[in-house]
Amino acid sequence: MEELEDTLSIDEYLIDNKEATFLLEVKGNSMKDDGIIAGDLIIVERGKTPRVNDIVIIEENGEYKMKHFPKSSKKEIHVVAVVTAVVRKYK
Repeated sequence: MEELEDTLSIDEYLIDNKEATFLLEVKGNSMKDDGIIAGDLIIVERGKTPRVNDIVIIEENGEYKMKHFPKSSKKEIHVVAVVTAVVRKYK
């Protein structure tokens, strides 16, 4: 077995703003076409400015949903956080 010369911290690799970042577990498969399925963990960052087509967490009628950030919208969208990574654990 080869010796590892350097190690990588997954926190350092996936998280830019520790204070504004948290994990959510995905429920449902509405984002399966984007490779995000039930049971995945998503890393999200509050306060990050979403760009068009970013995957975001929005609050709508007291519920949280994962959607693509639109080019424009006829109604106001309350973006809670921007998805920055997906983690899938194989059992």
